[in-house]
Amino acid sequence: MNTISTAIRSKRARLAIAIGAAFTLAAFASCGSRDEGEGAQADRDSSGQQREYVIGLVTKSSSNKVFIPTGKGARDAARALEQEHGIRIRIDDQSPPREDAQQQADRIRQLAASADGVMVSVSSASILRNPINEVVQQQGKPVITFDSDAPDSARFAYLGTDNYEAGLQLGKEMAEVLNGRGRVAILTGNPNAVNLQARVRGVQDALAEHADITVVNVYDNPSEDSREAVQRMEQAHSAERIDGWAMVGGWALYISNALDGVPAETKIVSLDAAPSQLPYVEAGRVQVLLGQNSYQWGYDCVTMLIDYLHNDERPAPGDEIINSPLIRVTRENLSEYRLQLEQWGWTAD
Repeated sequence: MNTISTAIRSKRARLAIAIGAAFTLAAFASCGSRDEGEGAQADRDSSGQQREYVIGLVTKSSSNKVFIPTGKGARDAARALEQEHGIRIRIDDQSPPREDAQQQADRIRQLAASADGVMVSVSSASILRNPINEVVQQQGKPVITFDSDAPDSARFAYLGTDNYEAGLQLGKEMAEVLNGRGRVAILTGNPNAVNLQARVRGVQDALAEHADITVVNVYDNPSEDSREAVQRMEQAHSAERIDGWAMVGGWALYISNALDGVPAETKIVSLDAAPSQLPYVEAGRVQVLLGQNSYQWGYDCVTMLIDYLHNDERPAPGDEIINSPLIRVTRENLSEYRLQLEQWGWTAD
């Protein structure tokens, strides 16, 4: 039985996939696939092999821009795997409209009745643990997590950013643009999200290495709404002297004029690198973005689920966690990165 890393590498080779850690452009076959709206009925061939599969997709919210490439990656993988295996695959996206762990739980339970496997970005590990366990242990269907994990659940693998390391990198970038001196605020989102908790710890640990840098506060944005994130920043500036913002998610930068209430000299580094964030880099208001390869989350999660369901392949012990590196975006490589986003189908927010 292949290890998951070997399985994904060989799968990419067979499908002629070339997705690099940063800017390797992918072109995926799209011919020969059915209309995405058609239902899959899980029929079987004469040997008893299942020929149709439904994969449930539950991101944190359909309004979170970082998941736009995830959906395209999932659909592209489905088309390529249909051609490779002679099967049919439907991606059933049941992401809630806004961040809501209880809605995620409800939708995962609903998918248990109709999907063959589920991929989910976990808003709250404590709330999602039981629904994931029910799907796996009672329904006998595989669940894979991506972006944000539920490590104590029965999910069979996690694929995404090493969130603590991402926080460390973000903190190091912040220290560099501040020349090792200043007062830093951290902007986070849902405080219950395991991935964001790990990023905040990473930022704090990186900045703790600098005696002349002070972390003044960690500001939550539970709804992960862009306008609310901007309000949190403006309120913070009215109460504190802040020299730099370390944003563990890009929410505040998803809208225009987000930094009008932030002093122009304030240094900003942020996770995520959505199209709407790039003008802030171009204008010099944001010094560094660290983009996540969210297209690959979708592509590889579907690949792993079909390997599990159709090929009976499982991750070997120790291979359940697959981390993807970040993409560092600055003024110097904006053009190249914009081209990468076009390949991911992400040209506007």
